[in-house]
Formats: sequence, structure tokens, C-alpha cells
Amino acid sequence: MSAPRAALTALDLTDPRVTGGHVGHRPRWVCESCTDPWPCPPFRAYTDRRLSRAALIPTMSVLLRSAIPDLRGRPEGPTPPEIVQRFLWFLPLTDDEARAVALRLR
Repeated sequence: MSAPRAALTALDLTDPRVTGGHVGHRPRWVCESCTDPWPCPPFRAYTDRRLSRAALIPTMSVLLRSAIPDLRGRPEGPTPPEIVQRFLWFLPLTDDEARAVALRLR
């Protein structure tokens, strides 16, 4: 049985219909609209209502691979497990699971 098409296609996170107008970019990962760390709460709320986890996983996983080296090691910045939990907010990851994902994606 194959995965649903939405799970295989990367989302266009520059499209306001997908993001609700809340877009973040490398290397700072700050929302252009509200200036909160991205993915920001408005982006999360917007996508939670409109997209399935299966649609978010491939795109957020690709972005996470870039976000870890961009954000780790900054003064007062997030740790790699915190970055994983931030970008994969929609998955119930424990601290140990987030640490394991971060180690795999470094």
C-alpha cells in the first residue's frame, strides 16, 4: 500500500495559503511577519487546522536538517533537541526521542 500523495510532496512554505503569511528563512529562522522564532505560534495554529501530520513531516524534516546547524551553538540559542521539538511540534516527542533525532540529522 502506498503513502498518500500529500505525504510525499513537499509543501511550499512561501505560499501564504499554506503558511497563513508566517514564513521563516535560513539562517535565523525568525518569522517575517511576527518576528517570533519560526515555526511561530500563528504558523503552527494555521497549519494545525489545515494540514495533516503526514503532509508536514517531509517538509519540516528537510527544514530541520538545515535548522540544526543554523541555530545550534548560538549564544542563548536552542539546543539541537529543542530545535527538533520546535520544528516537529506536531509530534509527541520526548526529550530523549528529540535528542536521538537531532543526532541523526546533524
